Amino acid sequence: MRNRKNVLFIAIFAVLAAAVSLQAVFNYHNSIPVSFVENDGNKETAELQKRCIKDMNLEDEYSVEDISSFSIFYGDVTADEAPDMVVVIKLDNATFVSVYYKDGNKYKYICRLGPFCDVESVEFRYMENLSKNAVFFREKVNQSLGCFESDEFIRGYAFIDDILTPVISITADIETYWNDNFSSESSENKWEKITQKSEVKWISGDCPEIILTKEQNLFCAKGNSSERINSDEDFINVDSRIITETYTWSDKWEKFILGEKVFIPTGETVAVLEDMSSLPYSLAGLDSSRSRILFENGDISVVNNKDLK
Repeated sequence: MRNRKNVLFIAIFAVLAAAVSLQAVFNYHNSIPVSFVENDGNKETAELQKRCIKDMNLEDEYSVEDISSFSIFYGDVTADEAPDMVVVIKLDNATFVSVYYKDGNKYKYICRLGPFCDVESVEFRYMENLSKNAVFFREKVNQSLGCFESDEFIRGYAFIDDILTPVISITADIETYWNDNFSSESSENKWEKITQKSEVKWISGDCPEIILTKEQNLFCAKGNSSERINSDEDFINVDSRIITETYTWSDKWEKFILGEKVFIPTGETVAVLEDMSSLPYSLAGLDSSRSRILFENGDISVVNNKDLK
């Protein structure tokens, strides 16, 4: 039972970590010459990387030698005449995103996003209601705490009132393994595996929507608790379900939300950012009846669904 609680704890921790990573540090004074970006020379690339680290105010913690991958993407997130530059920098233990806008022959620094784990992809999508693109990241998180887990999250940002603002953070894909024998309270030598694969549909317009269709499965297998079972052939599907959720843009909250509810303990109206009961952990008998909510003062918390109406 303790091991099952650890699995649920990981889910809650990942949701809370999502809220922590949705931060930006703003500084409009630093800049990078366009020639550094256009030139593929080793000297210019190293200088570009060095400046990105400095612009993000990370030079006391990291150097160019700590960079394991460095990628540049272009998209119009500030709605000016030139494409903006989004730089994804993977360091030794974290990934940061540095955002710049083009001004003549320079890219001027706007802000940093992160830290993230691994940023798998970057996508720009035009939002008619904002008359500009929003930028969406796929973040992959690998973690082991009482189980083996790999998650993918969708993180989205848009410029609102000249500030790069988080507009969505949701769990897309999940793959979790654990053995009941990991717990000292259990003598059952059985592996369980939970998966979630999400299909994302984008609906544009004056009130855009993100429709998430989640295919969820629970598998079980006999196995040696000292080793992870790697072969999918060892697992038998014992339960499954498909859940569809619609995240709708809210001008009031300036985010994609599932809807509004009242937080009973205070009587406040809150925005529901993610309902954890729709995650696949309940297939394994885990109580995940919690939601991540946004208060009007900007605070984000995970609360019990029984406290919402």
